[in-house]
Amino acid sequence: MKKFAILTLILVLFSLLLTLPALAEEEGTTVQAVQMDWNQEVIDAFTAAGFDGNMATITLADGLEFRMLIPEGFEQKELTEEEAQTGINLALINEETGTVICVRDRILEGFGDVGAIAQELLTQNPETAIQFAVVNGTTALISGLAAEDAVSIFYDLGSSRFVQFDFAPLEGNNQLAQFFITSVQF
Repeated sequence: MKKFAILTLILVLFSLLLTLPALAEEEGTTVQAVQMDWNQEVIDAFTAAGFDGNMATITLADGLEFRMLIPEGFEQKELTEEEAQTGINLALINEETGTVICVRDRILEGFGDVGAIAQELLTQNPETAIQFAVVNGTTALISGLAAEDAVSIFYDLGSSRFVQFDFAPLEGNNQLAQFFITSVQF
């Protein structure tokens, strides 16, 4: 079931709005990125799906600002010392469902772009599902591993700086995760 949730999220990203290219299996084959934009059509689909929430401007410690959807029922979680040490800058939780969204602003030396991150993730575990995207004009990598029942999104800000969002669990939350990914704007 978890594998199905991950694959569904990555392979059916907004079937109403997008046509996903086939993922390249052979070395040397180009993988196309899906285009995802938070526009009125997506907002209408979000509402029609029965979801609610508000767009918020988030400012991280160094002044980096971005906008993202905070779905109804999610509250900012106070970070534990351990969470802060793992690089989490912000965490949102829906206590009712147990769904968590974590944000990490990271400098990943040696990773020039999301392609390098994808290569590393696939080296670590070849079963990682990978999809490249351009989300509201920002290059991104969407990845997931069925065993983790989560999806990670790496937004590439250049100069080896990535803002990583983790959304878990996916089971029962695929559609909300899709809308959330599309809402992030740098």
